[in-house]
Amino acid sequence: MIPYSHRSTKYMRESGREMLDGNFNPEDVLKVGMPRGSVLLFTGGLIHGSGNNETELGRKSLLSS
Repeated sequence: MIPYSHRSTKYMRESGREMLDGNFNPEDVLKVGMPRGSVLLFTGGLIHGSGNNETELGRKSLLSS
């Protein structure tokens, strides 16, 4: 995730492709590792991404607006 990116004009957010296209400064990225069962809350406007789910279980998310 890129902290404070939801309040920044530095990053243009278009269809969630910032992380895939590499249109970001790697020094701005905060990698968050968490133990199984943890919860991370953030605003949806924050640039974020995740690695591939390499388990047999699905991931869950909750969107609230």
